[in-house]
Amino acid sequence: MADPRRSARGYVISPGVPFGEDSWRCTVPELRLVLQTPPVDTALPALAILTDPSRARALLEDGIRRGSPAHADISIAGCTPTVTRYNPGSRCTVVYRLEYGAEPEGKDWPEVVVAKTHRGDKGRIAYLGMRALWESELRRSTAVTIAEPLAFLPELRVLIQGAVPGESRLSDLMESVLPGGTGRDMEGLRDVLAKTARGLAALHGCGAHGQTFGWEHESADVRKRVGRLAEWIPGFDGTLEPALARLDALAASHPPQRPVPSHRSFRPAQVLLHEGHIAFIDFDGFCEAEPAMDLARFRASIKQSVMRLGSDEERPEPSLHVLSELDGLCDLFLEEYARVAPVSRERVALWETLYLLESVLNCGLKVEPERLEGSMALLERHVGQSRLSLV
Repeated sequence: MADPRRSARGYVISPGVPFGEDSWRCTVPELRLVLQTPPVDTALPALAILTDPSRARALLEDGIRRGSPAHADISIAGCTPTVTRYNPGSRCTVVYRLEYGAEPEGKDWPEVVVAKTHRGDKGRIAYLGMRALWESELRRSTAVTIAEPLAFLPELRVLIQGAVPGESRLSDLMESVLPGGTGRDMEGLRDVLAKTARGLAALHGCGAHGQTFGWEHESADVRKRVGRLAEWIPGFDGTLEPALARLDALAASHPPQRPVPSHRSFRPAQVLLHEGHIAFIDFDGFCEAEPAMDLARFRASIKQSVMRLGSDEERPEPSLHVLSELDGLCDLFLEEYARVAPVSRERVALWETLYLLESVLNCGLKVEPERLEGSMALLERHVGQSRLSLV
């Protein structure tokens, strides 16, 4: 804490630079602290445009006119941007409420659009995937709603899409009900999980095409994480390699189903809820893969999210009863999917093992020791229930 008796002469402020400008800087010697305006996010060159109402209006109007023939005459009078997600150097999502003059009467112009910018090639992949899905039968599905892709601006790496209705996410519902929910709340959650399973089956069956992703890709990614940890824990990679080799051998002995259109990052946070209906969002990982991949990612994410809630000081650790109830919800999700589409349960179990192992590794990579015990418990419980021998 700063000593109030000390003179302000100890502070050094950039002369002539207004607070908030790019080169503003201030030192606080008492705290051994330097304050400065964050540098421009060079990995996301479109960020300054997307967050400025005037420049964003022009970008949206021009982009939608060029990218969406159905809206080639759109004329936007103004827009109100709201940043809903920002990971510096990685991605940013901005939601816009659009304003029009007198012209839109009788026009089917959107009231709300979403712009996303990503580092690297994710935005282009997402746009191509959304375009393929929009041109498939999924566009007319009654099981799930998806957003219309409106444009992709390669020079700025900006994806523009329509909005989908959603007051909340499935992850929000889970957080409010679990752990220990009862009665009508649990029935509501089960109903939404069943709808989500049917929506996923509709996605998998729509016939859209994308790049192929398989077990070997995810297994290689796990080994990279192990290698990074081995830089800090000598011998860690050698200790874990027999278990990874055993997983690969089990995967080879249970061939995958044919690839289907897949989300790849399918979690409760990617499911929006609106008046009894669901929508899927965030297709920047769209690919073709075996059905077990999305199913296992979703099941593992449910378990991980509840265990994270238990690490909150204000919430109790999940009991065995809660964990059993959680297993029941995951099984309900899988059973509901299996009612409408074929699925290899052995492959789901293998993929889930891989994802739960990733969660354990991430505790070290992200320096989250408070989550290690819970993540290990989930992995051990899953391996035991699946009767997988990894030694």
